[in-house]
Amino acid sequence: MSAEHRQTEASRPARQRTAAVAVGLSVLLHALLLAALLVVSSASASAKIELDQKPVKARLLRLGNKRDPKLLPRKPSAAAPPAPKAVE
Repeated sequence: MSAEHRQTEASRPARQRTAAVAVGLSVLLHALLLAALLVVSSASASAKIELDQKPVKARLLRLGNKRDPKLLPRKPSAAAPPAPKAVE
């Protein structure tokens, strides 16, 4: 075996250990973040919805007079193309 091959074999457990530590820290960080979100959401969940509250009645109203159709905005349109001829 060459020296380079032995060095690669020797460093493999160290790389695996480093990867395991990185994965472990990531799992721990995500667990802490999830716990913090649960604490914050449970603290803000104290606002209760009052079910006996009367609903607000709303209706749409047209205010003012009807606008003159000549004053309404118009979109310029090109003339319609002629209808295709029927094939016999």
